[in-house]
Amino acid sequence: KLICNNLYYSAIGATCSANSCSGGPNMNADANAQYTACNALITDKICTPTCNAGYTVTGSFTLTCTATQYNAAGATCAANACTNGPSSSADPNADYTACNALTTGQTCTPTCSTGYTVSGSFTLTCSTLTYSAAGATCVANPCTAGPATGADAQAVYTTCNALLTGQTCSP
Repeated sequence: KLICNNLYYSAIGATCSANSCSGGPNMNADANAQYTACNALITDKICTPTCNAGYTVTGSFTLTCTATQYNAAGATCAANACTNGPSSSADPNADYTACNALTTGQTCTPTCSTGYTVSGSFTLTCSTLTYSAAGATCVANPCTAGPATGADAQAVYTTCNALLTGQTCSP
């Protein structure tokens, strides 16, 4: 309340208080960032948001509250690379090389070694530096075509036809 007193106003009890930034980012918000801690800020205060699991801060990630919101420009969370290989249950007859180039959220399909075939779902998803290979298996192919080369014309190979890749027999 202002009171006029001899040509001047008296501002007794009048104060200005800082606005809250409870409105969140006003633009350029990163979908993989958590701004919750920043929403409690008041004008001219700064905070550092955090990234979701599987993402890492890139660039400057310090935000300043201005008026009732803050500008999140330049604040980004980049997807982590899955360079640690499968987290568990890796199949020894599978090649996961293509999966090591993934980043968080991406998927890949490993390949099986020669003589093996995919069994079940073989699509893996990168999550927090690694991916789960559970359920992804390569099964040995049956040897039903007989000997490939150098067969003895007098030998009987029928007992060998029930074998799988990597197994041996004596005709």
